[in-house]
Amino acid sequence: MVCAFVIWCFLIRTNRKSNADQKGYHLTATGFRKFSYSELKKATKGFSKEIGRGGGGVVYEGILSDERHAAIKRLNEAKQGEGEFLAEVSLIGKLNHMNLIEMWGYCAEGKHRLLVYEYMENGSLAQNLSSNSLDWSMRYNIAIGTARVLAYLHEECLEWILHCDIKP
Repeated sequence: MVCAFVIWCFLIRTNRKSNADQKGYHLTATGFRKFSYSELKKATKGFSKEIGRGGGGVVYEGILSDERHAAIKRLNEAKQGEGEFLAEVSLIGKLNHMNLIEMWGYCAEGKHRLLVYEYMENGSLAQNLSSNSLDWSMRYNIAIGTARVLAYLHEECLEWILHCDIKP
């Protein structure tokens, strides 16, 4: 009788969604918030304000439902399955360095693959380096910071990172 009660309690507990699940967090696989495509479409006002573009996709400015300012990258031709995508997202989550931008979440819904990052108020490093607004002292500090990140990725990080994945 006690054994049946314990099994029944276990089944009830596993069938209930946790508070984290209700808010869209997919913690077991990635540690990041899982956003719906419609949430991110709304946050970006229909992907209307482009703030960056690269070989991997287009980055849009957005305001999340919790009022955080975000950079939302919509990946081009994501042909990988959700499992492969979540593995990559999980890998990104394991990178932790003060000179790397913080990732907040992702979307893997149907054919849509998006990444949600903190927004950089002063523009990207690439934009700032190509402008004439930085003096040589600041450029030197940026070079030192970049070298520290590369040293972290090569010597301290436990994951293998391709250099083509590093963007300014």
